[in-house]
Amino acid sequence: RRCARRAAGHVAELLSSKESSVQAAAAVALGHMKATDRAAEVAALLRNCPELDTSLALAAAGLEERPPVELRRPDCGAAAALALMGDKGAAFADEVAELLNDKSFPPDAAASVVRSLALMGSAATGHKGKVQAVLEHPHAPLREAACFAMGEFGKDGGESTLAGRLKDSQSCVREAAALALGKVKDGWLFLDEVAALFDDNVPTVQAAALRCVGSMGPKGYAYAADICRRATLVDPSAPRSTMVRTAALESLGAMGARGAAYAEEVATCFD
Repeated sequence: RRCARRAAGHVAELLSSKESSVQAAAAVALGHMKATDRAAEVAALLRNCPELDTSLALAAAGLEERPPVELRRPDCGAAAALALMGDKGAAFADEVAELLNDKSFPPDAAASVVRSLALMGSAATGHKGKVQAVLEHPHAPLREAACFAMGEFGKDGGESTLAGRLKDSQSCVREAAALALGKVKDGWLFLDEVAALFDDNVPTVQAAALRCVGSMGPKGYAYAADICRRATLVDPSAPRSTMVRTAALESLGAMGARGAAYAEEVATCFD
């Protein structure tokens, strides 16, 4: 523990580096160290955005691999670090949300900030409206991040807007929307719309829909037989993804006694 504190002190010195990427990396490192006593110093970087980001050009030229935005931009790195610092970091949720007011903020950076905000718990729920607004953004990763955040905020509201993303043109957004509806209070109202994704043409979306229905409690029991079939029946002419079958088994397991009714069918998976 003493070594960790000493290391955090050395890392904190790098927050004042002249290199944006070094500042960002230092902030993220402090977040993973849970150095909550450095939260204010990290939060100061929220007002520090790089004047020039050459990472895309360098990556396009094949000169280097483009690092995640949290390791390129001090503001995104700081937001990610604060999200890892528990209540001490969440105290700066308003400052993190303020970044989303900047219309010139790059979409990939905004997506990172939305994810960080989502992990700040109840301190960030007051900014649910800002997150909900970007569910219609033209940048798919930002819509995906917004779906994730709505699921993390959970509990009340936002179900209808999330349901609208179940038909998004991008599979990553459909997947995130399905998973989020499994977490919000009245997501079950769109049970049939989620179940329609069992036949999506992307396995990750199918798997997300299966897990979502399994998390909806008794409301999802109506689909238990269908889920069992997707877990156990193997058609050589149309093989089903192992990922999808695994998700179906997990969904049945989450249904408790209702899923246990299919124990014999599930046991055939050992053959």
